[in-house]
Amino acid sequence: MQVYKPNSRNTGALCSFSVTSSGKSQGIYAEILKQKTWDEKSKTGTFDTTKENKINLKFTVAEIAAMSIICQKQKGEATFFHNTGEVTSSIKFYIYNRKDKDSGVETPAGIALSVTKGDKKASVPFTFAEAFALSRWFDFAFNRIFTADYTERKNLFKKLEETKVA
Repeated sequence: MQVYKPNSRNTGALCSFSVTSSGKSQGIYAEILKQKTWDEKSKTGTFDTTKENKINLKFTVAEIAAMSIICQKQKGEATFFHNTGEVTSSIKFYIYNRKDKDSGVETPAGIALSVTKGDKKASVPFTFAEAFALSRWFDFAFNRIFTADYTERKNLFKKLEETKVA
């Protein structure tokens, strides 16, 4: 799943989620690219694709479950910390508010994924509709992972049964 969020302030981001269902690299991944430019005429942005500016994250099933609950309930927040030994990542998934121009009252506007990884920072806003779609994509990713786990364990059990000595 990909979410394209450029803006005229040049602070937008492009966020891609992917899933690897089996093996040592099993997990749910996010890649975030910070916005590089804004074209006022076409209202489009470009993104910095250089390796040193990409933010790559791997989430646990429990972390994705927490984010999915926030998407579905449209309330709450979750904070995660990842430490690879080389770099620490601070991740926050939360409801963000928008202030009404006339009344000055803040109301929930959507959900944001905010990441600091070493000296890299990025934030990706999701409307509530996008967050709902993201939660459905998380369900798809869970299904892929759980199906692969089930198949692997079933095959392992079958091999164990076949090697039993009578």
